[in-house]
Amino acid sequence: MKLPFEKTYYIHLLENKTRYNYITENINKLNIENIDIYYTTIVNPLQTIFGEILSNTRIMEFWNNCNQGSCLNNFISFYKLIKIAYYKNVDNICILEDDIAFDLNKKELLYDTLNNIPDDWECLRIHTISGSNITGEIDNNNLTYDKPVINHNWCLYDKFNKNIVGALCFALKRNAMEAYIKMCENICHPIKKLTKETKLVDIVDYKYVLQYGVNNDQILNNLTNFFKTYVCHKLITKEMENNKSTITSIR
Repeated sequence: MKLPFEKTYYIHLLENKTRYNYITENINKLNIENIDIYYTTIVNPLQTIFGEILSNTRIMEFWNNCNQGSCLNNFISFYKLIKIAYYKNVDNICILEDDIAFDLNKKELLYDTLNNIPDDWECLRIHTISGSNITGEIDNNNLTYDKPVINHNWCLYDKFNKNIVGALCFALKRNAMEAYIKMCENICHPIKKLTKETKLVDIVDYKYVLQYGVNNDQILNNLTNFFKTYVCHKLITKEMENNKSTITSIR
């Protein structure tokens, strides 16, 4: 099986052998030819301190009441991977986190979905969190517009009245990659301007604010305002059983 993207990466926490076994078993069973593992590490104490400082001083507010160092690590990992791909002139990239895998029980749907991606796509949301996925939004009529047309399991994201949750598997074309990079750098803009004379209030008053704090879901949701985004109607991926997120662990 060859995934329909120029580059596909699993972001993998090197120390988590359970997740490594989970994703490699899935890759082998589907015989996926063109997927690489992008290794990162569990947050070190110094980065945890940085995350806490950025959050407590309100220079950079993170999502919910999560582990701030983990949020910062996640934010940096996605940003670096997308920026490296962009500057290496990759036309499109798909990123997966290591706590999800393609659903082996939905092979027919999986193949049909990935082999029939709309030609005009710029951003794809392939995995959304259970409980807030698109299937429920459609079936429960939680829409601001008429029900969208479902074509080979894809539907337009602009038909929904709230942001969806889940950056565990998504894909971006070059124009959306560039915008993702710029959004990340806008968030970091106050920090880049720090000098010895900088006062904390100057940073906080002019920071770039995301509604729910810094997290990749919010950046992807903001891209919807500018780029043609499609989302899977029925999930072709699944989360690990008994999975504990390394990001959302409470401080």
